[in-house]
Amino acid sequence: MSLSAAKSRVLQARTQIETGRLDDVEPTLAAAETFLAAIDPLDAAQAPAVIAQIAEIRAEMAGVLLPDDDVVAALGAGGVAEYHAKVDALDARRRAALTAAALERARPLAAGLEVLLAEGLPTGWDGNTVDRSTAQMWSLVSRARQALDTVEDSDAEVDAVRVRVDAGEAAIGPLVEDWRGRARAQAVHLEWSVLLDGVADWADETDSVADHPLEEPRLPKTREAVQRLRHFVRADPGADAAAVWAVHREAEEVFERAGAKLDAAFNAMLDDADTRPVPLRGPDLDRPRHLATAARYTFGGTRFLAANVARCEALHERWQAEVTAVMAARQSLWDRLAAAASEAWPSIVDKHAPGPFSTEPGAVVLLDRVHNRAGWEYAGDVHPFVLRYDGVVLAGDYEPHVLAALEHAWFELKLDVNDRIPWSVIAVVEGPGTVGERTVRFGREEWPPIPCVRLRIVALHAGPVVA
Repeated sequence: MSLSAAKSRVLQARTQIETGRLDDVEPTLAAAETFLAAIDPLDAAQAPAVIAQIAEIRAEMAGVLLPDDDVVAALGAGGVAEYHAKVDALDARRRAALTAAALERARPLAAGLEVLLAEGLPTGWDGNTVDRSTAQMWSLVSRARQALDTVEDSDAEVDAVRVRVDAGEAAIGPLVEDWRGRARAQAVHLEWSVLLDGVADWADETDSVADHPLEEPRLPKTREAVQRLRHFVRADPGADAAAVWAVHREAEEVFERAGAKLDAAFNAMLDDADTRPVPLRGPDLDRPRHLATAARYTFGGTRFLAANVARCEALHERWQAEVTAVMAARQSLWDRLAAAASEAWPSIVDKHAPGPFSTEPGAVVLLDRVHNRAGWEYAGDVHPFVLRYDGVVLAGDYEPHVLAALEHAWFELKLDVNDRIPWSVIAVVEGPGTVGERTVRFGREEWPPIPCVRLRIVALHAGPVVA
């Protein structure tokens, strides 16, 4: 109500000027100032605007009255002097009112700022809470400065309040920096505890190369500890508190020890790989390359990265070179034996003198350049040589000397004599029999028996093998 009444008196004073009732203006403004003195604290922010309007009206009064020559003449020298004295007195009252109002508003704000600074910022590390607290401090500084900026005269009490506000403003920054240091230490400790959650006992893990050769060491917790700490130890603590540096030093020590443990296990696996025969084909031949990829991930960020990747790549290159040499030697042996076998085969055929194809028992037949389908369309568990020839399913068994020649090529010479190359066989017809034929029913593989003619293979020519 007091603010509304003060504004109403200001409007009334303007109306009095406009209607020429100048003598009533000053009493009306004085009434407005009385109402402002009793203003509600909630409306205090609007008081400076009203005070400024009052000052404006008084300034207008000073400019309106005196320029009128008739007025000056009517007043005379003494009257003019008296008028100026009155205006000066009114202006002094206006400035005093501004000062009083500014002090009334600024003192509680400065006191509130000092209380907040004395209480300090929250001890937790919730940035939102701290932001709200500092925002409240900056608001008090801003509002106090706005109030003090309305003062026109030099005043010791105003200067004292300014000093308090300036001191409070200067204290906010260091207070926030202190909190950041404490919060950083708390956050780092929390992050450290989370990083070790579930893997704190990594040092107790053990592994055995013999259980899984050519594989990464099975130390999951140790590997996880390295992965979790990799980025943590890369962060620069900067000028953080000693507590933060202590956590980082501990993290670096754990990172180093866990990495060294993985490195020792990884190199033990590679030492074992160096003693093993070189795999000539299949997944194991590519293991060193896969291990190099694994090493890049496992040892990333550690001092063990380059050496382990280099060792895996060196092992891969050595194995590839050895396999190339072995395969070249086997191909050379194959070529020599195949040439000799091709040269010897015609005389073997002449010796057995096979006749035209027949399924009569006792008939000697030549099956020239055929492919063994045992294990493919037909079961190979009973008869190792099966095919369909001239519309007849034939199932053959090797004579001991034929099987011995094949096994010599397979197991001793390490030659890949398989069903992908054509075979020529001479066989004696034994009689009727059965053999399993591959059938898929309702998504399931079955091998029901079908009729066949049994053979006894007495001679064979397959690539480098001749018997």
